Amino acid sequence: MTKQMLAVLIVTLALAGCTGAGGAPSSNGAPVSAGNSNAGQGGIPDAIDKTYATASVGAFPLVDEIAVSANDGTVGGVSIQFPSDTPPGTYPIADCVNNAVCDIFAEYAHFQDGGGLSSSTYRSLKGTLTLTAAGTNFSGAFEFTAANLADHSKTIKVAGSFTDASLQQ
Repeated sequence: MTKQMLAVLIVTLALAGCTGAGGAPSSNGAPVSAGNSNAGQGGIPDAIDKTYATASVGAFPLVDEIAVSANDGTVGGVSIQFPSDTPPGTYPIADCVNNAVCDIFAEYAHFQDGGGLSSSTYRSLKGTLTLTAAGTNFSGAFEFTAANLADHSKTIKVAGSFTDASLQQ
């Protein structure tokens, strides 16, 4: 199973309910915005063309990687995956639409359209991840351009931040 396929699974599971320590949602109130250059086409509705607050955020171990997932309180959100030994710093987010293997990549997904997983998922083309804290709690900021998995001509821009994403065991 490829890292990208595992990431889709992580996004799906994480968006179902990110939790903080003790199982309660860990809201950080950080804004996450997704600008949709193709509003109304396919998997992401026009409503995504706004800034919204992250309802919950968590960090999940995945073999030798970490997936930080932040959802918007509905069934949409962002997942960023990077090697588990990544220290604080600024890193490029890779093009995982056109490359099979990526060390650091991101996805945005929205599952309310009924169009299936690939029509609702956008994977990174390029971007930047800045980690300000790593270890058992992750904090940082991100921005990336992503393409729809079902139709690569549909792209969005996503930017936001996360604070104290607690590593789930």
